[in-house]
Amino acid sequence: MSKLKPNYKAILNHSQRLISDGKASVDLPREVADIFEDEDWKHFTSSKGKPFDSFIDFVKARQPYGLGVGQYNGWINAAQLWQLCSGHGKVRAALLPLAAEQIKPIAGHGTNQHGGHNNIISSKSQGTSAEYLLGRMARDAAENPNGKAAKALARLKAGELTSVSKAAMACGIIKVKDSDRNRCPINRIKMYWKRANAIQRKELLKWLSSAEAKIKH
Repeated sequence: MSKLKPNYKAILNHSQRLISDGKASVDLPREVADIFEDEDWKHFTSSKGKPFDSFIDFVKARQPYGLGVGQYNGWINAAQLWQLCSGHGKVRAALLPLAAEQIKPIAGHGTNQHGGHNNIISSKSQGTSAEYLLGRMARDAAENPNGKAAKALARLKAGELTSVSKAAMACGIIKVKDSDRNRCPINRIKMYWKRANAIQRKELLKWLSSAEAKIKH
């Protein structure tokens, strides 16, 4: 029995309604993750009638063409969508550069400058959560546009850093302990090389000259 062809228009329309509704929904992250992983976004076109160049372009495109995240006040924006997709690692990673552009700085313990709750980072956010760390970097970057946090955020937006934790380490918000440094691959390789016997070392040297071991630039 042949598999039914997806109704891409229905998929898009439903996802757009969830975005414009502006409320957290269990359906939204699942649908966006499916659109990303199944590459459904490639079946849609921009306002110019051309296929989208990337998933992010589809996410940012105004409705009725793309998802229209943050198109109007009250609609789900990219930072909120990124936060909602916490259970979908692949799409969350894809959304991170866009979320880094829109995340709001935290102020104090999850409150904004007017004393209310930040609509992205809540007061319940933990100091090690990705949401907290991203908001903290946004705050530090706003205070010092040329500082380490601003540079880390720029690298996130450019896709050079692929996780919030790496960015937080790069700007010093997360401190790397000496014990953690000792876990780096080169130190582990040295440790296991000392433990290996002659046969194991010979096998490793052979592998180092194989195609699998070649570093692709």
